[in-house]
Amino acid sequence: MEKEYKVMFGLIGAAVTGAEPDPEVIKEADRQTLESIFKVCRAHSVAQIVADVISKYGLLPEDDDLYKKYKSCLVSTIYQTTLLDHWHGMVMSTLDEAGIDHIAIKGAAVRKLYAKGFYRNSCDIDILIRESDLERGVAVLTEKLGMTAKDKGSHDVSLYYRDKVHVELHYDTVEKGRLSDADGLLSRIWEHAVPVSGHEYALDDEMNYFYLTAHAAKHLINGGCGIKTLTDALVLNRVPGFDREKRDALLKDGGLLKFDSAVRALCDHWFYGKDADDTVTRFGEYLLNGGRYGTLENNVTLKVSKSGKSKYLLSRIFMPYDALKFKYPVLQKHKWLYPFMVVRRIFSLLDPKVRRRSSNELKASVNVTKDEETSASDLMSSLGLL
Repeated sequence: MEKEYKVMFGLIGAAVTGAEPDPEVIKEADRQTLESIFKVCRAHSVAQIVADVISKYGLLPEDDDLYKKYKSCLVSTIYQTTLLDHWHGMVMSTLDEAGIDHIAIKGAAVRKLYAKGFYRNSCDIDILIRESDLERGVAVLTEKLGMTAKDKGSHDVSLYYRDKVHVELHYDTVEKGRLSDADGLLSRIWEHAVPVSGHEYALDDEMNYFYLTAHAAKHLINGGCGIKTLTDALVLNRVPGFDREKRDALLKDGGLLKFDSAVRALCDHWFYGKDADDTVTRFGEYLLNGGRYGTLENNVTLKVSKSGKSKYLLSRIFMPYDALKFKYPVLQKHKWLYPFMVVRRIFSLLDPKVRRRSSNELKASVNVTKDEETSASDLMSSLGLL
């Protein structure tokens, strides 16, 4: 797949930065190559980027079935991005009118750096407010916009509009305990808020970079973080006049400097053809195999590598407090409920969907080999995440 990946990253890298693709990449982007990378592009939600380049340069005839597959990804992504952009504006305006300070985070905070907004698609809208405003924020969005609020999570409340629009109203930025070194910095995230207008704020450059890096690291240790981690890093590291020292200071304090160095090295390898060492090569393979959000197999392998199969299986039956508190956030304030939540979780296995996932998890843990345990552990250690 070396040639295929060269074409894929050549097309994606040029597109997101607004550059012209290398003529050699265009020449090598024949039908066979474009077909071989389609599943990977779709799994990582970047097929719309390649589709746009295919259309622009006429790389496939419009009556070709492969062209139609790519075109379908492009059309659906543009529709979804347009819908979410519209709702993003309405949510921000509603919070502003209610006098609630708010910050657009994740995809919305980096999308403007892409050559075209729909290149950086998202499945939801992420907005950060102060925890003291959470109850009021949920109330105003349900009353003014007709949204329905679901259960409060460990760091956000999910709101929906007719199952078509999903808003994650964050009152915290990273689930505590997942990246312990980063927690302290992220608990002071509002110190890095810069006024935009009214009650709208934005994160300063170094905190925006740090938060996106921390979020990617959290996903990676849960099984994978996707190609968008790399395209985000690509555009963020092209921002004119950014202060590398300020970014690195936060990354060092948050224990993410080694991980960010590997991300940037992988960007250089994938998008600019620079050589990569063994750690960066293995990181790239792991990321590609994990898809957009990672796989159950990767997730289980990493957990088994930390505790061993026996302890891992026992912990899945009687989940320890530090893990169960993320599933049932009420435990974070009422630890005495732990025994009751253990029983509740066991009874949740009566749900066919939960039982099926648990069965798949059990099979994955049984099939993990010692070599896979060692490889996963070594990689995370090399990235500074273990």
